[in-house]
Amino acid sequence: MLVTTLLALVSTSGKLFLAGGGKTPPELVDRFIQHCGGPSALIVVMPLASAEPEKGIGSVKLLEEHGAKNTYFFAKAQPTPADLDELKSKLAVAKGVWMPGGVQSRIVDRLGKGWIDENVRPLLKTGLNFYGTSAGAMVCAEVMITGPGKEPDTAETGPGMGLTSWVVDTHFAQRKREGRLRHALKTTGRDRGVGINEREWLVIQEDEIVEVHGTPTIVDLRPKKDSGRELATAGKARSGRRRLSPISGG
Repeated sequence: MLVTTLLALVSTSGKLFLAGGGKTPPELVDRFIQHCGGPSALIVVMPLASAEPEKGIGSVKLLEEHGAKNTYFFAKAQPTPADLDELKSKLAVAKGVWMPGGVQSRIVDRLGKGWIDENVRPLLKTGLNFYGTSAGAMVCAEVMITGPGKEPDTAETGPGMGLTSWVVDTHFAQRKREGRLRHALKTTGRDRGVGINEREWLVIQEDEIVEVHGTPTIVDLRPKKDSGRELATAGKARSGRRRLSPISGG
């Protein structure tokens, strides 16, 4: 725990603030703005998971209600090369990216996997922070759950934005998604997954979970010598410390 905390303090890499869907907790909005550098920090709002991104202006209003004064709203359903060039220039100086829910594959389809790999992924290592809820959280994964499979408790998967090796699922307890998360891990050969419940959130930095706010399901199939660490938790649902317990794949 001490080593993980020290790494989080000295690292210059950005953080992923991933929420499980439902209403975004006010403390999460405040925390994200603060971590990005305060009200004047540039935050890029990308409601690209929505069928009609322009209707995602509510995210800008939410940030503004919490004090944000410098947002860039990118809501292009069919972005042109010129649109992407402008987005690239904004991302280069931004401190945060805000991604609300919808259908996660739309984000990758609209920006293009190659464009994301070249223009978005490297920025996490240099300090750009990401907020994602529901689809916006799931798309952060290298292996993204794109939806339910044809059989119960199965998943369809595809390439995500590649910001973390954790496979992420949301609305977890509410939609009984543990089976599909396990299936996604088994069929893709991944050994770490996390299911986040609605109104809960966690923080990932340097590809490790460094904070938990609530009681997400953490599936860690790595050998115990690699996975037996502790992390701080917070929030009304749970306090103190919670050990990451491996759960065998089904």
